[in-house]
Amino acid sequence: MSHNFQRIALLRAVKLFDLGAVSLTFLTALAISSGSFTWPSFAAVLYMRIKLVNIVVFAGYLAFCSLVFSNCGFYASHRMSRWSRQFRETFFATTLISLAFLVLPLRMQFATTSFYAAFWLLTFIVLFLARLVGQQVLVYLRSRGRNQRNIVIVGEGLDAAQLGDRVEQDPTLGYQLVRIIDAELYTPETSVLGQFKIILSREAIDEVLLALPTNKYSSLTDMLVQLCEEQGIVVRVRTEMFNLRIAKSYVDDLQGIPVMTIQSGPVDGWQLVAKRAIDIISSSVLLLVLMPFFTLIALLIRLDSAGPLFYRQERVGLNKRRFIVLKFRTMVMEADKQQETLENLNEAEGPVFKIKRDPRVTRMGAFLRRFSIDELPQLVNVLKGEMSMVGPRPLPIRDVERIDAQWHKRRFSIKPGITCLWQVNGRSNIGFNEWVRLDLDYIDKWSLGLDFLILLKTIPAVFKGSGAY
Repeated sequence: MSHNFQRIALLRAVKLFDLGAVSLTFLTALAISSGSFTWPSFAAVLYMRIKLVNIVVFAGYLAFCSLVFSNCGFYASHRMSRWSRQFRETFFATTLISLAFLVLPLRMQFATTSFYAAFWLLTFIVLFLARLVGQQVLVYLRSRGRNQRNIVIVGEGLDAAQLGDRVEQDPTLGYQLVRIIDAELYTPETSVLGQFKIILSREAIDEVLLALPTNKYSSLTDMLVQLCEEQGIVVRVRTEMFNLRIAKSYVDDLQGIPVMTIQSGPVDGWQLVAKRAIDIISSSVLLLVLMPFFTLIALLIRLDSAGPLFYRQERVGLNKRRFIVLKFRTMVMEADKQQETLENLNEAEGPVFKIKRDPRVTRMGAFLRRFSIDELPQLVNVLKGEMSMVGPRPLPIRDVERIDAQWHKRRFSIKPGITCLWQVNGRSNIGFNEWVRLDLDYIDKWSLGLDFLILLKTIPAVFKGSGAY
């Protein structure tokens, strides 16, 4: 089970707990407002006549609560947060969902002043205590090597070393310190930037902590932030605000030291949880429904040419983590070994490799590619959490190593997908720069509605087959 899948499952469980807690405190507050907090009073609430309209309205209310909790930061990372932040978030969220009762058309015979007071107090206590307990559980897991994130520190002298010591000496933070770059050891500043680029190209980095004095390294800090912004890497800094073009920033805390987090990719929240839930459900259902079709395709591939049924290739995914992508085989055996001899025939611009009439493609393979049927086994990658139904297409390592424009690498700040804007706008007929621009446009404008629209457009695009080779 992947780390990302476990995280999504945990967020879903927390979200369900929150809604269950609200439902329970609602019933308890009604029982209290009835006059006496006894079992007969509570039973009276449970057995009172339930009207369909009230059920529908209350379901809508729970959806509203979920939205409030997400926007108040309930499901964002609190890795560096103090308990006071969770206190504020819970206070505001509880107040908002309590005020909502004033406009709901629910007919509650026990809805009195005592009900509102009891509901607010009980909900606040339950949610806040749950967050404190949850925080301690995560601290326990991180102290035992779970829920880890890779981090690089860029600082100067003793200050950088002290930050590194704090990260390493406190396992409850859940950080794996990949490298400390001491700016004092490099001259000129471009050497620091060069070392930083080397680390990003070789390691899977989740976060970068910048602790450079701005009066001395303002230009270097700006270049480092821009590089992380382009590649979608989370940045935490100890300095003042920057003139950000894309990323959003917010303040966190590292053992009493205020740090600023800068993030240009999608922020963790209920929509990402919903996206993962949709991925799990849709990939599971499609794999079951398409199993007879997969069997037929496998038989046709076997009859057409010798070789395995599936093609496995290492691709680059979220934050440049590598994974094995699964496809139906569309080429002759050992086709990868022949690619070097065909480089002069490459018809695609940029770092990618595309040939309209690739001599390695089999007859069955040409058919599968035209209608993108060869991509369907990637539903397994979606189910495993390595890909999503919608997202930038995962590139082979060969192509990624040839990317020379840093702004192109921000496409790795979101999970790759089976279909995307590139897929529905002409595929290989589009130049690489436009391809990346579409990917970044998707990242900046991402929403569940946009995913749904892309999925709808994918169907006619597949049947049209434009740019599929």
